[in-house]
Amino acid sequence: MTKHAPAHDPMDFAIRLKEAMADAGDDAGYGAGSRLARRFKVSVPSATAWLNGRNLPDPPRARRIAAFYGVRFEWLYFGEGAKRGTIADSDPPAYAGGIKLSAEEQAVLRGYQAADSALRAVVDAALGVKHPPEPRGKKR
Repeated sequence: MTKHAPAHDPMDFAIRLKEAMADAGDDAGYGAGSRLARRFKVSVPSATAWLNGRNLPDPPRARRIAAFYGVRFEWLYFGEGAKRGTIADSDPPAYAGGIKLSAEEQAVLRGYQAADSALRAVVDAALGVKHPPEPRGKKR
């Protein structure tokens, strides 16, 4: 994973976040801070600060935001490169086999990627996904 310097300007991040939200049909106006807070498990003031350009989310959370809205983390957080890449160009590289997903499937995948581990476990159980056993002493 490439390490980057911190994003330079929270206001630039806010502009890109609102653009990503609008592209996804998510209104960045009234109530957006509350929706972001619920979706990404932060306080409403924190999410509102991202939208108003007063603060930045931590990089792991920004990665989840980028995945949810279907944009590249580097574009959202740093303003680097293209807004969107192909599935083969994005994390994780497991899609390099050229699997093509419909827009609806991509939205489901973004929702799964943004979910917390408890919700992912429920989805995995419902789908019958089996994970390899964890080495002793490590927790998921």
